[in-house]
Amino acid sequence: MREIILDIEKWVTQGKRVAIARVISLEGSGPRDAGAAMAVNEDGVVSGSVSGGCVEGAVVTEALEIIESGEGKNVTLESSCAKLFCSEILGKIADRAVQIHGGAGYMSEYAVERLYRDARLFRIYEGTSQIQQLIIARETIKNFKN
Repeated sequence: MREIILDIEKWVTQGKRVAIARVISLEGSGPRDAGAAMAVNEDGVVSGSVSGGCVEGAVVTEALEIIESGEGKNVTLESSCAKLFCSEILGKIADRAVQIHGGAGYMSEYAVERLYRDARLFRIYEGTSQIQQLIIARETIKNFKN
């Protein structure tokens, strides 16, 4: 966290705009603890990490759009949608790769075996697909009421 704060201070003194993303407390939310943070400056330079997975790029893209627009935004819905989509598509791609390799796809001598194992983890950590669906439903209902 100290490294992130130092980077933010440096960027601000350089006159750069900064966006900050933080992990909120969610049951089953994965390897990053609540409060984990990430900062992105207007040049796209990143400090810290909020996901360590396929969501990171989506967070950076959204942060840059927010910096460009100049207004803050709660991106809980968008980040959950991105996480769910990326992890499910990766799982389908890895499954097809194993299918193409046949029985050899399960053997550790082939890279596709590792890809399949790793892809399965993306559906579990950082909040399971079911947790992401609950978050999407909750945020959609909240947005509908407003």
